[in-house]
Amino acid sequence: RVNDFHGLSAEADLTILVEETGLYYDTSSVTGLNFGNKNWNTTEAFWNADASGLADLSPWPGAAFVAIFNTGGSSTATLTEDIRAAGLVIDSGSVTLTGEELSLGSGGVSIAESLTANLPDLDLSAPQTWNLGTGSLLNVRNVESNGHALTFDGTGDVVVTDGDNGATDLNGGGDIIWNSSGTMVIHGRNHTSGDLIVNNG
Repeated sequence: RVNDFHGLSAEADLTILVEETGLYYDTSSVTGLNFGNKNWNTTEAFWNADASGLADLSPWPGAAFVAIFNTGGSSTATLTEDIRAAGLVIDSGSVTLTGEELSLGSGGVSIAESLTANLPDLDLSAPQTWNLGTGSLLNVRNVESNGHALTFDGTGDVVVTDGDNGATDLNGGGDIIWNSSGTMVIHGRNHTSGDLIVNNG
């Protein structure tokens, strides 16, 4: 409700746009973004707010931030607790995320051309799009959609593999929308009650 200087008032809807902020994986305080292996949790400091790796390192702050891997080289981040992020970007290097569950918001996943990434169990907290660069490959464990639509764009491939008891799942009732010209392979079970919409591939 807004009041003017005459004492008149009115009600109006207000939409606040919140820009997602990216943090860069960085395993060392040495200048630049450094690759390597770390435990990903909310206490250990190896995230850099500067794209050139010039800021002080800090712990993972929470769900409002996009995790960006752009170090080159090979990196494994072991989730020692469930982690929430607004999205995940893999711009360079060989990236493996393992351990506990990763919850992803509306930022989804983006992987650059010709890269391969291995992801843990994923829990979707919002409808989202995964952008797959040409020749890229995402290996993913179980995906819990929680009723949210999951859209695949680009030209890369996705393999859902190595889930619980050797059988993987797509769960949660959200629609799966396939726009990629690549392929999707599911080793195990598709338990989602949503629609599978194939527009390409």
